[in-house]
Amino acid sequence: MTSVLRRGGSAVAFSWDQHAIPSSLLGQLQTHRFRSIETAASEDVSIGWCTPRDPTGDSFVLEDLDAGGHWWLRFRVDTKKFPAARLQMEVANAERARGKRLSARERRELKDDLHEKLLPGILPRTQFVDVLVHRDLHTALLLSTSKAAQEAFRKLCKDALGFEPKRLTSGAIAARTQGDQVVGKMQPTVFPGGGPKQRELALSADFLGDELLLWLWWKWETAGGEFVVPNGMVGIAIDDRVEFAAGTDETSLVLRHGLTTRAAEARAALKRGRVPTKARMLVAKGNQQWTVTLDGGPLAMGSVRLPEDSESCETPQDRTAERAASWLDLHGIVQHLFDKFAGDRVSMSFAAKVREMAEWMAGGAS
Repeated sequence: MTSVLRRGGSAVAFSWDQHAIPSSLLGQLQTHRFRSIETAASEDVSIGWCTPRDPTGDSFVLEDLDAGGHWWLRFRVDTKKFPAARLQMEVANAERARGKRLSARERRELKDDLHEKLLPGILPRTQFVDVLVHRDLHTALLLSTSKAAQEAFRKLCKDALGFEPKRLTSGAIAARTQGDQVVGKMQPTVFPGGGPKQRELALSADFLGDELLLWLWWKWETAGGEFVVPNGMVGIAIDDRVEFAAGTDETSLVLRHGLTTRAAEARAALKRGRVPTKARMLVAKGNQQWTVTLDGGPLAMGSVRLPEDSESCETPQDRTAERAASWLDLHGIVQHLFDKFAGDRVSMSFAAKVREMAEWMAGGAS
């Protein structure tokens, strides 16, 4: 059965600066392939590589990893856990039969006995996580935003490839393009009416991703939201969701549905100097359109919807190749927009732009 890469979901980006994926990738992945725990008599977790075509991990064929010149990797996570409710039920039955509570030792013995008898027949919970590796072999999109999936991906890369990939949060990208010393000296912009209400983020400089969302919102409303990117122009618009994180003395604010950017609550938040932390955006390039909820600080892409498959896609392989390119194009657009903002942020003219943004924020409620 031929698998097709999905058109929606979520993603976070990783990179490895000083390493390239070895030419022996197939053998490296197969060495750390998924191994079944279906018949295991103990609670366990198994994590390993498989291919989109063979979820068992038994076979690795190079063609199964091809996604139009990019790599489509997949790993599988199986978790076998004895159902707590079943154990509680068995304990209750034993206590009812004896007419007294079981001791701690008796409970432990009952649990061990049940595990030995029943765990081999309990099927594990299975999860598949996809990874797209750009043809430059230095950038990867993990198609999941969960912390567990990110940790599993790091460990699998370290075990199979010999190095641990680095998350491309907004702070990490800024440090890479603008320099550690420059970014290390940056502080969150304080707009009139508010204070530095920074949420907890992975890196201290990840506040730049939140400021990116404000900058995009400002550019959209005041200049039309069009940007020059490699191979053309891209347009952005804030759609039906805007979120402001809780500050030191305020509650979080989540606005959904309709013209959220024109809502009185959104304009009041801007007037108080609050910076958005998430926003759902429409992204258009040529005849293609994506929707994505961008989490500013970590630059995580959630609720992604790719453009419709083109009519030229006649086979599952065609659809996978087009979707892989579309996923990576969206990541490239987000990173390019952030690079533009970061260039603005470190420029000598940024103070003047802050004043313009502050005037826009203050006047937006009128």
